Amino acid sequence: MIPEWLKHPKWKWLRPPIGGALVVLGIFGFLPVLGFWMIPLGLAVLAVDFPWAQRALDWLMEKWRALEARWKEWRAKQ
Repeated sequence: MIPEWLKHPKWKWLRPPIGGALVVLGIFGFLPVLGFWMIPLGLAVLAVDFPWAQRALDWLMEKWRALEARWKEWRAKQ
């Protein structure tokens, strides 16, 4: 999901600001240019260094998959 070069230990100082910025700006996804897609991407960047971010990303993806399954089920009934 994130580029391999960003996972390299020499970029450890860069990951938290990038991940934090993506999550914070993703909250304003209703504005033009920004998007809600930035939240999971920011969590993925933060998850490289922080276990809590990995848990948050796992929770978010689980909820997304459940919502997607319900949507497909609903669409099949249409």
